Amino acid sequence: MAHDNKDDEIPDWSKVIEKVNEHVDTRMQYLRLLITEKVAIMFSKMGSMFILIGLFVLFFLFISISGALWIGKYYENYALGFLMVSGFYFLIAIVYLLFRHSFFEKKMQDTVVNSLYPENEEEDEDE
Repeated sequence: MAHDNKDDEIPDWSKVIEKVNEHVDTRMQYLRLLITEKVAIMFSKMGSMFILIGLFVLFFLFISISGALWIGKYYENYALGFLMVSGFYFLIAIVYLLFRHSFFEKKMQDTVVNSLYPENEEEDEDE
């Protein structure tokens, strides 16, 4: 028995292809918007961090100069005061170099990933 129903006919492939193309275009627009949002969030956070880091650098610069002058006045040798403050920062640099891979770089990578994919933070909090 042959069926003559219009429901059993072969679909119009041009309409199917058109719908698939529309879906792909819509999906591409969504992904572009999503990437743009992530990049904008990342750059705004980076800008804020640069300002904050700049302010902390100025704070530590003036505290360091003040400390060096105070130590220099105490020992009556300003060069010794600046040498002691420089030595302190040199020790901090050595400690940083020794532990940068295990602590600092891993933490920075996690921060960047969490800023790009905030849903990962929620999963981590549940565990």
